[in-house]
Amino acid sequence: MFERLRLLEYKDNHKRVYRIYTDMKLNLRRKHKKRLPARILEPLAQPIRPNLHWSMDFMHDGLIGGRPFQSFNVIDEFNQEALNITLDTSLPGARIIRELDKVDRMER
Repeated sequence: MFERLRLLEYKDNHKRVYRIYTDMKLNLRRKHKKRLPARILEPLAQPIRPNLHWSMDFMHDGLIGGRPFQSFNVIDEFNQEALNITLDTSLPGARIIRELDKVDRMER
């Protein structure tokens, strides 16, 4: 602030400027962003054969009448093949386990 006042041609010294600045409670510390440590970039692992890595995903949408539905998708990472697509208005956990067991038995 002292340099700025000097550019505006005020003749006060830096001690007076600091005293007025603190009296007006303008001496708040600036918050700096916390630096995160640098990440080590690693290449993505590529599957070497089918049925080694699967991806699972839930999606949802609505019908024209406004009724919602969900889909549960299982995809093989090696060849991007959809192993299972399950559509229903409700997909409880027991149903998901049943579908995964069915896919596992089918792929072995």
